[in-house]
Amino acid sequence: MVFIDLLLMYRGYLGRNDLTNILGMAPASATRAFASYRSKYPDNITYDVSKTRYSITPDFSPAFEHNIADAIDLVLKGNVVLRKVLDIDQNHVYVKGATFPSSDVVAELTRAFHLKHCVDVDYASSSTEGSKRIFSPNSFFDAGGIWYVRGVNLMKKEYRTYKLCRFTRAESIDTTYVSNDKDEEWHSNITLTIAPHTKHPHPDALRLDLGLVDKPVINITTNKVLAGFTLSKMRVDSSKDALLDCKMFNLQLMNRHELTDIKSMDFAPGYNL
Repeated sequence: MVFIDLLLMYRGYLGRNDLTNILGMAPASATRAFASYRSKYPDNITYDVSKTRYSITPDFSPAFEHNIADAIDLVLKGNVVLRKVLDIDQNHVYVKGATFPSSDVVAELTRAFHLKHCVDVDYASSSTEGSKRIFSPNSFFDAGGIWYVRGVNLMKKEYRTYKLCRFTRAESIDTTYVSNDKDEEWHSNITLTIAPHTKHPHPDALRLDLGLVDKPVINITTNKVLAGFTLSKMRVDSSKDALLDCKMFNLQLMNRHELTDIKSMDFAPGYNL
């Protein structure tokens, strides 16, 4: 029942196949699990005949306490360590570095993503931009332990990337959802050319780290939105003259000159030096 409750809260719907495919339950056992949950928490769940699945109700109130990081792993990445979600091992302590807003705020955003809804949100911006936004969440990504959400700011009519931890309020609203079909940055692939840091005293060891046997560099394909975050996660010196400490940043960006028009490069280590 914990699993059913979690998916209702953070995804907004689930079917018998979720229990059989993810938990490995037999179909008959999955049917009994739904019957048991509906019997104990009838105000939380309803059956959508048209979509042949169970859905969250407007009166939903979580019956269990869920770990936000584990919930995100499941509903956004499609995987989860079941021991953590189902709390089988009471002695297992699992610590993640990510910071999240309240579970209600995260759940509104992840449900909006899955159900294709818009949300009315408050966001703590570091700029002069106001806090209120009407937002269509299109994608989530984890960059070095910090979660971000990419989507459409409908008030400004532009695609933006926001830190998940800075959302302070979120409420689903009846506004037409906007997909990322026209998000040019998200759909524009670029190449990051990376090599061992030119100032590192042991470049041969770094070549082994990168799997470089018969070539001097490795090329990584990503999109414009994720470029800077990828370099940050890999701790790649992206400064113009390789200014960062090579012992802290073992790798170096070799095609910096090709990436000057990419907004996310501001997140790359040393890029603005």
